[in-house]
Formats: sequence, structure tokens, C-alpha cells
Amino acid sequence: MGKSVSKGVIVVGVLACICVGFYAYLSNRSVPEEEEVIEVSVAQEVLLRDLTSQYPPSPREVVKYYSDLTLCLHNEKYSDEEFEKLALQARGLYDQELNDNNKEEENFLSLKSEVEDYQNMSQTISSYTLSSSTSVEYWKKEGRDMASLYCTYIFRKGKSTSSVTEQFILRKDDAGNWKILGWTVANKK
Repeated sequence: MGKSVSKGVIVVGVLACICVGFYAYLSNRSVPEEEEVIEVSVAQEVLLRDLTSQYPPSPREVVKYYSDLTLCLHNEKYSDEEFEKLALQARGLYDQELNDNNKEEENFLSLKSEVEDYQNMSQTISSYTLSSSTSVEYWKKEGRDMASLYCTYIFRKGKSTSSVTEQFILRKDDAGNWKILGWTVANKK
């Protein structure tokens, strides 16, 4: 019995040494410091999309991204530099014909004035609703693919709300991207 007790003491001693060694290893290993969380503004988040490599794949996605830009421009705080980038990003969704008829400088001034008017009236665009993907109408005009869909914007001023439904017309460009050719107010409530 003496041998088995001494074997048991040795096994317990070895196990204790292993436990102490493992505890020392865990205590002394370097734990990576937590990465600093960088807060990104809504404007910066919207601008993260690179239209050259991540262009929206469908007419609905183009209008959705355009509407995200519109909400950001009308509702968020941003720098003058971010305003220009947001406006340029929106222009990146426009058909070349729309850009040609809507010069950049004039577009920026008009957009800035519109945003200031909303802010002066304490009005925001609280949300938007797009046509379902099955409601997008497609056709060809002069050999070019065209699409039409509706987007309803909900405006809030104080406790009152109103809505405007706009019809967007899009045309596929030579690279196969859907571009906004124009839009019109379909109804106003």
C-alpha cells in the first residue's frame, strides 16, 4: 500500500505542477489590447460605398441608395467637404444626359438651397418606401433598356407628416449600370 500511496502523491504533485504552470502561462501571456472603436457618422457611412466597384445592381437598388443619400443630405450633420462628396455620389447615380443638363456647380447650389430650406422649416425626411422589385416596369426605348419605379418619401415637421411619391425613370448605360434619367412627382399628400 505504501507504493500506491507514493505513486498517488507523485501523480497529484505532477498534476499540481501542470496546473500551476498552466496558470502562470495564462497570467503572463500578452492579451491583445481592445481595438479602439471609431465612430462613423451617417454621412461617412453612406459615403463608404465605392460606386466604381460596388455599383447598385438593379433599378430598385439605385433608387434605394439615392434615397439614402437624400435622407443623409436633408437630415444629418456633415462638413462642407462631406456635402460635396454626398452630392457627387448622387451625381454618380445620374444618367449622363441628366448630368449634362444639370451642371455640377448649379446642382450643388440648388441642392444646398433646398437643404437649407428644409432646415429653416424644421422639416426632415423621416423615411421612404420603394416599389417592390416586382413593381418595377421595364421597356426598351430607342434600343436602350429603361425602367420605372416609385418611391414615397415621408416628411415630418413637428408632429405632422406628409408624403410625396416620386416616379423615377432609369436607363441602362453602356457599362450595364442603371442610371437615373429623371424623376417627377407622381402624387403629393
